[in-house]
Amino acid sequence: MAFDFSTLNSASKKTVRDGISTKDLPDVKLSEYEGKEIIVDGFFINTGKKGDWVVVIADGKKISMPSQYTDQFKAIKDNAEALADVLAGKLKLVNIRPYETKAGNKTYLVDFATV
Repeated sequence: MAFDFSTLNSASKKTVRDGISTKDLPDVKLSEYEGKEIIVDGFFINTGKKGDWVVVIADGKKISMPSQYTDQFKAIKDNAEALADVLAGKLKLVNIRPYETKAGNKTYLVDFATV
């Protein structure tokens, strides 16, 4: 039996709902959604000098997420059922609120909910 090369495609899984192009979407900060709810259309994970972070696609925008949520979104990407639910519009971010860390840095916290 030949090697199944499609197994190498896992790094390029589709994580944004069909029909949505992220190319020209404006970049915004999560702070703009304080006290609001966001229905997630998809996400992608960026890698930079400070590590990985998530950008959520919602409301016609690219919303940068705090780095503490990267592991949760990686877990979603690696779980076929969870990713399918995101692409079906079933993930909602709620209770978006500011938080000050013990080191005095300001960040934002969110809770995950099902639509």
